Amino acid sequence: MIRRRTERKTVMKTTKVVEDGCVKGKLSADLRGQLEIRKDDILRRIQEGTLQFDRVMTELQAVAEGRVEIIWKVDLDAAPYVPEGWKLEEHRKEGLWKFDPTKIGLYQDEAQKNGGSIEGLNLRKKLKNKPVMNDNLLDFYMAHTELIPESWKGQCVFFWGTIYRTNKGGFCARCFCWDGKKWRWFYDSLVCDWHGKYQAVVLVE
Repeated sequence: MIRRRTERKTVMKTTKVVEDGCVKGKLSADLRGQLEIRKDDILRRIQEGTLQFDRVMTELQAVAEGRVEIIWKVDLDAAPYVPEGWKLEEHRKEGLWKFDPTKIGLYQDEAQKNGGSIEGLNLRKKLKNKPVMNDNLLDFYMAHTELIPESWKGQCVFFWGTIYRTNKGGFCARCFCWDGKKWRWFYDSLVCDWHGKYQAVVLVE
């Protein structure tokens, strides 16, 4: 059974990718909220002196005119988020990774197919030599849910590159799922049976 945890509020330091196309018509409340948050952050940094006003204006104009390509980068070497009361058991480091959605896929073990399942501890052993991604990418996705593929709805997407011990001492892994309204992160114990919807995020060729 998926366990729900309070969502992390800390946004990783990243650089946003400009998506193709434009938002047309009236902005939704969610998009307006995102715009206000980012605007306020930029204003704060200008006032602190960590951003130069002229540079911000020049780069915003260049982006608006399509003269600049901005790339997302995720620091997979950084210390991961550890929920209160938990301990970090394993964290596979992969360096500073240029986000490329074409390099990300979902993996399902043979035992999970056709209605089957496998204990999480056994699945962890099978994934030992697989290119699984860690929770820094999970938290990147949670900060930028617009980048999560629509095809992942209906799945619980786990990041096996980071394993924890809960405050009860058992191993667990974090994931995110679509709850019908929004993406939220959860976790599950490795002593549970992991069915076909529990899929692992991996790097693909």
